[in-house]
Amino acid sequence: MSSDRRTQANRANAQASTGPRTATGKARASRNAQRHGLSLPVLADPAWSEDIKTLARKIAGDDASAERSELAASVAAAHIDVMRILHARYHVVAQALKDPKYRRMTPTFREEKWLREYEFGIFDELPDPRLRETINTPGKFVKVMSGLAEKLAAMDRYERRARSRRKFAVRAFDTACAEAIRKSVSE
Repeated sequence: MSSDRRTQANRANAQASTGPRTATGKARASRNAQRHGLSLPVLADPAWSEDIKTLARKIAGDDASAERSELAASVAAAHIDVMRILHARYHVVAQALKDPKYRRMTPTFREEKWLREYEFGIFDELPDPRLRETINTPGKFVKVMSGLAEKLAAMDRYERRARSRRKFAVRAFDTACAEAIRKSVSE
């Protein structure tokens, strides 16, 4: 049994954490998921429907049953979702690197350390030559990556969820295919 003091504290905390109350706050909160569109499933975007159908046909094969085609469509949708997130991440980083006016207001301790290491040549070899070409000032890559860390972490969460959906969709597809093979062998 909780005490009256604890009950009052719980009620006060609940009142403080009910979300935005003003029209401005509600409008801002309603746009939270619309920053990059990654929270929407790929099936909600009609522009991707033809790509999903084409990939699903390649996965399922021409003589696929309705169940197999449906499972292949879920694999294709999850795969395209992963690819869409990877493309969005590359686009965000590339745009920031191309922006000659990109500046981070206050460098972090880690950024300062990386900038010193950059001067000693540790960051000379970037894996993607397209990104290397867009870096026009020393330490720009470090500034951009540290400035985008929070945004990239959010995109990483979307990617992990999409990869998980793809993994389970592939497992379901493989199980259905194995079951179909088992049925045809036993008959």
